[in-house]
Amino acid sequence: MGTKKRIYYLSISFVVLLLSFLMEPKKLVQADTSIDSRLEDKIVLRPAAANPPTKKDTYPVMLNTNGPGTALLQGNQVFYNDGFAKGNGLWTFTYGKENSKKTITKDATSLMNIQGDWIYYVVPNYTGTFGSKNPIKKVKKTGRSKPITITTDFQIEEMVVNQGWIYYVSYNYQKMKVTLNRIKTNGTNKKVLLESYEPYSNVAKSKKGYIKDIHIRQGYIYFLRSNTCGYGRDCSQIYRMKTDGTSMVSLNKTEYAVRMQIANGKIYYSRFPEDLRDDSKNSVPIDLYSMGLNGKNPTLISKNITGYDLYFIEEFKVHGDWIYFALWDKVYKMRTDGSSVTVLVNDVSSASNFNVVGEWVYFRTPSSALRVRTNGQNFKSLHW
Repeated sequence: MGTKKRIYYLSISFVVLLLSFLMEPKKLVQADTSIDSRLEDKIVLRPAAANPPTKKDTYPVMLNTNGPGTALLQGNQVFYNDGFAKGNGLWTFTYGKENSKKTITKDATSLMNIQGDWIYYVVPNYTGTFGSKNPIKKVKKTGRSKPITITTDFQIEEMVVNQGWIYYVSYNYQKMKVTLNRIKTNGTNKKVLLESYEPYSNVAKSKKGYIKDIHIRQGYIYFLRSNTCGYGRDCSQIYRMKTDGTSMVSLNKTEYAVRMQIANGKIYYSRFPEDLRDDSKNSVPIDLYSMGLNGKNPTLISKNITGYDLYFIEEFKVHGDWIYFALWDKVYKMRTDGSSVTVLVNDVSSASNFNVVGEWVYFRTPSSALRVRTNGQNFKSLHW
């Protein structure tokens, strides 16, 4: 019996020792987490590897895609066009297997939307000739059918496909007229929803403004109708109307937006300060805000961080819990509440047209198409 008791006591001692050993790493992890929380509001340069956002972007169309390259992801397939070599057309490849790409169409493509089995796109002008017309086409994602022309209209600036309808903005340079239109994806029921004119046109002020940043949500079209604000910037109140073109209202009576995007059930917008409109003497801060789809609860997102001035944000892309944006000569990301500001790329000028595909951030400059991982690594120029 004495021997059995000694073995029993030894077993208990061994179990206690083992448990204390296993619990020790947890204390270290908790300590590391508390350190991270203290750094929450400080800038982070070149972060360590991190997982990409888990939430998917429910808005399939990207910002202006007439320039260098656009990438869209559906499932595990990437669809990509090259704005520099437009004759190369539209390609697809399995995510992570770029060398296995295949051609879907040799058309020059911009403003891509993917809905169901179809890719909708605009064939842009090769030389950007003012006053010419653009066709809107669709082609099967498999590339096994010839492209079908849906309609043709004056210079097409933006396009969104939603629930069997195509909404697009066209610009007639000769008449200085901008129209918001819709047409069914089969080419029927074409209708002008809103007519507007250039800011310098000889028409009533209520009819002036460039229509841009169109989004479709819950039976409404959200858009800007921009006029000159000063400092070379165009700005607008944020408007919405029903998808049939009726019941147009301004959501924000006093604020002015330079750019706008809808994501996560909110409107994100870069705000031009109302009190400095038409002011040519003072520096103009452009902050990033969000508000509800009904125009209520405007909330400042961007804020100054010690040693860094994040007060001039125009180009941005909301994707999941993160906002990717350009400021001066850097590309940043930050959380949608304005925290965890992180530099992804240094020494890159005039970055714009942000797209997020998987763990990659695609963007362009006036002369290049580039990408970087969402953790700030593997920055490279694209030559597909």
